[in-house]
Amino acid sequence: MKNIDKKIACFDFETHGLSKHFSSPSELAIVDQNTTEYEVWNFRCRPGELVNAEAMITCKRSWEDYNKGATQFEAYPDVLKFLESYDHLLAWNADFDRQISSTFCYAAGRFPWSFEKRNQRNIIDALPIFSLFSKLFPDQAIIPEVNGRLSHKLEYVYEANIPTNQKLKFHNALADTFATKDLINIIVKNEPKFLNVILEAADKNNQMECIGDYRDSFINYNWQSMSFQNFLTIAPRPDYKSFFAINLDIFGGLTESDKAKILDWDGDPKKLPKWLVEQYPSVRKCCFKRNEIVKSDLIPKAKNHIKLSELRQIDKLIFASPLNQIKEFDPAEYFEEKKFGFPNRREGSGWNHFFDNKVSWHEKSLIKFHNPLDREVAERIIYEHTPHVLDSNIRYKRDKEVREKLLNTDPKIPWETVPKVMAQIEHLEQKDPSLRSLFKTYRSYLNEYLQENN
Repeated sequence: MKNIDKKIACFDFETHGLSKHFSSPSELAIVDQNTTEYEVWNFRCRPGELVNAEAMITCKRSWEDYNKGATQFEAYPDVLKFLESYDHLLAWNADFDRQISSTFCYAAGRFPWSFEKRNQRNIIDALPIFSLFSKLFPDQAIIPEVNGRLSHKLEYVYEANIPTNQKLKFHNALADTFATKDLINIIVKNEPKFLNVILEAADKNNQMECIGDYRDSFINYNWQSMSFQNFLTIAPRPDYKSFFAINLDIFGGLTESDKAKILDWDGDPKKLPKWLVEQYPSVRKCCFKRNEIVKSDLIPKAKNHIKLSELRQIDKLIFASPLNQIKEFDPAEYFEEKKFGFPNRREGSGWNHFFDNKVSWHEKSLIKFHNPLDREVAERIIYEHTPHVLDSNIRYKRDKEVREKLLNTDPKIPWETVPKVMAQIEHLEQKDPSLRSLFKTYRSYLNEYLQENN
């Protein structure tokens, strides 16, 4: 790519559901930013997975379509091989795709963040980059107004900026990826230096320096409001995984109420003073130093200033408060949330043997994993491919788990269940009877499953 320092690819996942934590990928597209090279993978549903009815409408795919394609275990080697040469992976609204990429790797029995950690690639959100570009270069790009409000929805932004090409059918992984590529190419063509700076600033190590430079200021671009916020970093957590910063546009002085909120903090971010925020370098926002960005004169300077004496007071308060502790997270309740810490380092030889293509599924089932989570991931992979090779007790346990998961009647359960999906279909068909043909085979499958398992 001319004048761009790093090799870039755009990618997009489509999923079976709407939840970024409890949805598996149904489709993945990766497009080279500089060439016409691309690749598309379709993934079939895993045992115990259903498709959200609205997702079927959005993606215009039938129940049969969602049961075609490779498993995530089968596709993983080809996907990672395709990604090997790239420095940055761009996606529109990348937080969703980042979560789904970890789900994909986890389901394949691999390190959940392989998309990023291997070869130090970075997943970067193209949405705030383009939004910021339109803010600083309004003569070259726009964020359109839809129904009286600015919209960053991919199809609206694409139509507003590339009106001559309206052949893309959105909510399809390949189309969404090509749309993202085309929008980024507007920046490449007009202001490549701007893109280099923003990509460099979004790099994980640079985010750590930007957010974590003690008593140094940085700017955060908020794409929802298309506004800039001036921050001053003041103190890190003891493990340096996050940093506290003062919003200089809000800070108006240290009050007694602020002191009490810091010293008596119970872990709820909403109970901190409004000007005090916790920043995570791993959650890559559009942050940068003022002297790094072009047209910095268009970015408002901080509304308020802070005295050195106030800074020292705030530092002392934080070090004497619960903020000066390593953050503990509640233990995960569901399997889908247990990916942190997987795989266990002591299970490396077992997984290497498991991934060997020469090892049969029966031989894989005999590999002894001592860590319970590693053992469960391996069992789920085997159950998806050749359940008959599993020990009868393990197979019975997995069969029972799938039934209980699909027949659960709690509407608050975060995954799709038979009762939830049937209610979705009934509601959608009442609104639009023409959808009956789309849902016909899906509805038949759900009814048959209920009859067989009552």
